[in-house]
Amino acid sequence: MNAANGALIWTFHADSQVYASPSVVDNVVYVNSDNGTVYALKASVGSEIWQINIGSGTDHEDGSPDVSGGVVYVGARNGYYAFNATDGAKIWFFTSPYSPRQLTGYFYSSPAIADNVVYCELPDGYIARVERF
Repeated sequence: MNAANGALIWTFHADSQVYASPSVVDNVVYVNSDNGTVYALKASVGSEIWQINIGSGTDHEDGSPDVSGGVVYVGARNGYYAFNATDGAKIWFFTSPYSPRQLTGYFYSSPAIADNVVYCELPDGYIARVERF
């Protein structure tokens, strides 16, 4: 929407509901949907740059993506992901070593990034500190 007058500029139809706020970095909008898809869109026109599906059902994303240093960080219900911001290639995946459920750990929060470290809330009461690379 136009910030000055509220006029609609463009829309994008995701394959499923979007519950979290998007992140906008370098004229790219990064957004998650309930069906497990992460989208990168051109902020100026709303066209898709890339999309990647990390699963469906219990694997969808509840938090907003965070973007830093050319990497998109996404907290999903099965863990935390890092994707290349340019092409969506997966860089790494992390799940809690403390969770008895491992691959369905229910990560509800968005990651936080400070000083080249990604901080992740874990479903079992821990905070994980993952070095960026």
